[in-house]
Amino acid sequence: MGTNKALMHWKGKRLAQYGIDLVTALNLPVFLSVKQADRDTFQKVFQGCGIIPDENGLSLEGPARGILSAHLLLPQEDWMVLSCDMPLLTPSMGRDLLRSHGVHPEAEVSLFSSQGIYEPLFGIYTSTALGHWLRQDETGAWSSSSMKYLLSRVRVRAIPAKDRQIPFFLNANRPSDLDAGVREV
Repeated sequence: MGTNKALMHWKGKRLAQYGIDLVTALNLPVFLSVKQADRDTFQKVFQGCGIIPDENGLSLEGPARGILSAHLLLPQEDWMVLSCDMPLLTPSMGRDLLRSHGVHPEAEVSLFSSQGIYEPLFGIYTSTALGHWLRQDETGAWSSSSMKYLLSRVRVRAIPAKDRQIPFFLNANRPSDLDAGVREV
């Protein structure tokens, strides 16, 4: 594709800005996890956001590497994770996630499920879960970087998405995906 999805424009904003706006509406600090090569670009475009470059020493790849890179920066913190390519998610869904996580302290990860399938890129990951992942990464114990696989190794609290919320989990790879998805919402 050539363009980082977070930098794509849709309805006058970059995709990442939708996530920034959602997290800001929840009064949470905003950090963007980026590939090392994208660090300077993101610092210029998204001033005021913390930028966390991927830690190259990790064996996990993809979203898991970005999440663990954040954990390495602030290992005592729990992290709300929100993918940049899901701009239809709403602050009310974020509040639902925070509320559910607060009443289920046994959960190491809290997230939504849509039609019985986890939505791992909008969730809360505790320092306990991430510490476990990091220890496993250090020993080379992982056979996969898939979020589904990694989630099977921790205690997950899944909030079933309401039928009307399911279209909000649209994963956009190009602006036309969003235009089609908005018709469903």
